[in-house]
Amino acid sequence: MPRIKWVVAESGNVSDSVDHMKERSPRQRIGLLHYTMPPTIGGVERVLAAHARLFRADGHEVILLSAENVPGFADAGDQGEKTENRQRMREFIVGQRLDVLFVHNVFTMPFCRVATDVCGELAASDLSVVSWVHDLAAANRYYSIGPDDILRQHPPGARVVAISEARATSYRAVTGHGDVTVVPNGIDALDELAGGLCDSRPELRGTLRGAFPVLLHPTRILRRKNIGLGLRVVADLKRRGLQPRLLITGARESFTGDQAAHRQELDALATALGVSGEVLFLGDTAPVTDAELAALYAVADGLFFPSEEEGFGLPVLEAAVRGLPVFTSDTQPLAELAGRNGLLFPLTRDPVLVAEEMVEFLGRHPAAQVRRAARNDFDWTAIYQRHICPLLPRINP
Repeated sequence: MPRIKWVVAESGNVSDSVDHMKERSPRQRIGLLHYTMPPTIGGVERVLAAHARLFRADGHEVILLSAENVPGFADAGDQGEKTENRQRMREFIVGQRLDVLFVHNVFTMPFCRVATDVCGELAASDLSVVSWVHDLAAANRYYSIGPDDILRQHPPGARVVAISEARATSYRAVTGHGDVTVVPNGIDALDELAGGLCDSRPELRGTLRGAFPVLLHPTRILRRKNIGLGLRVVADLKRRGLQPRLLITGARESFTGDQAAHRQELDALATALGVSGEVLFLGDTAPVTDAELAALYAVADGLFFPSEEEGFGLPVLEAAVRGLPVFTSDTQPLAELAGRNGLLFPLTRDPVLVAEEMVEFLGRHPAAQVRRAARNDFDWTAIYQRHICPLLPRINP
């Protein structure tokens, strides 16, 4: 008997991002069915892996069903063999005692008619079945799907989810079935941009998710670095209803004398401004490595570098080659290095005005807007909370 891949509730990265939900859906046994499963590489397989992680993190049991582990999941042989395969496959899936079965592409693609038939029978039974439409052969000129083909028919009893409005429109046109829910695919932006960073500093995963703008200040803890201005700017960004973060790399080291006093002043200022949770001194726990610094540049929305004096200003150059917006004092040589990629401000500028100009700059910066939209609208955690989790109570209250 093929070995089933069980994915059970356990601690993990995704759980950190969904455990704050006020209401959890009832614990369920969820089947995810597709022709192939991870680690096979493919777009649908990546989506299935994300769904499995999200369901698991929300306390559900997940079973991955594919041709690799389901008896009868095949399309070869004569009619008698296909009949036997249908019976074996149906009995096996029913035997898993699922609360809901998510069927990915099998109702709409021609790669295994046995599986399509079996899933259709299950949809017509008392099992809750969701047809998740990634691809639609009947609307694709590269497939020859006859007018009476089952792939042009909506499986009675199944709920339909499409990954985009375009797919939903095509499904309605092909099947005549109008009730289609759109649930987009997503990404884990933090893992895509800085997965290694979140592994070495897991506390960042929760604090960076949903944050905007994320400002990076690579600096030692020295008065001339003007760190206090960053705290004041963050306070005003927070007042505007944003969720800013300021990431300061400087190590605590062995502070003595004025340096120790300065750090105490910064801590007191952060407390007074109410931004202790928004300002992170990363060097407090461990020195920032080169690999972590590269990841910080990747995850940041902008470099904040308000130094009163610099001999060169390498971070400005490092940000510029990455296309990262630069917010820096107009002192030289910082202003020259920033060029048109930055917002320059005099050291005497009111922090409120700096924050206002920063918001305006990011608002007209195309890359910053695309990044923010991708993180807000296509983050897997947000998609799960807004679209996927609500499916479960409606499917199996």
